[in-house]
Amino acid sequence: MSRSRGVGEGRGFRLVQSVDRALTILEAIASEPGGLRLGEVSDRVGLPVQTVQSLLRTLQSHALVSQSGRGAPYERGPGLGLLCAPRHSRRERSLLAGDLVRDLASRTGEAVLLAELSGLRVIGLSHCEGDRALSVSTSCEVFRELHTMATGKLLLAHLPELRLRHVVRGLELRAHTARTITDPEHFLTHLASVRSRGYAENIDESEVGIAALAVGVFEASGILLAALGACLPCVRYSVSARERLLRELQGTARAIESVWQ
Repeated sequence: MSRSRGVGEGRGFRLVQSVDRALTILEAIASEPGGLRLGEVSDRVGLPVQTVQSLLRTLQSHALVSQSGRGAPYERGPGLGLLCAPRHSRRERSLLAGDLVRDLASRTGEAVLLAELSGLRVIGLSHCEGDRALSVSTSCEVFRELHTMATGKLLLAHLPELRLRHVVRGLELRAHTARTITDPEHFLTHLASVRSRGYAENIDESEVGIAALAVGVFEASGILLAALGACLPCVRYSVSARERLLRELQGTARAIESVWQ
């Protein structure tokens, strides 16, 4: 298959073969509105089926291609839209959400954190400490491992399934308390329930006596952009308090989505 010569080709510039192949496959799929089946992709790009399948799985793990079921055509994934859509910079997102985060902390009296996933790190976009006499710092969420964070678990739970499994296998699931989840399969099951119910909790998992609750901030297409969480002492985390805090978090998350989009 002929390809146009890129800038620098023929003058010592070398393509990375695996990246070039993956992008060639992506171009082929994107050119067909109905997508392409595995064999059709193989024929189109001139590569063995096994090689194409491995590359497709990698693209699928980043949501760049999607497949409705076994044997179905591969189509453009939602991750492409997120990559191509105009977005505010991290600093702009932080500034736009800042007042909403502070208002939430003021209404609830609890520490509030807005965070996003960058690689395997949780990056804080905005935070505000609580003003109650007995309060918890947002640092208990920012500087802990992802598996002990409400915001971290929420962010992980919305990764594409293949990528999630790869990421969890690479995490060091250290125990901080007796309630910390340290088994990878148990953690994956837990993350599935987080995604299903729409919020993540941390109760005595990062430190005894600390609770946290987090919900998602989503792009219009449904892709998760960030997690909004609150941290508080377990003595205030009753069932009724959780329901009130959950409603507050969800309302603020929708408001952040509006100003970001």
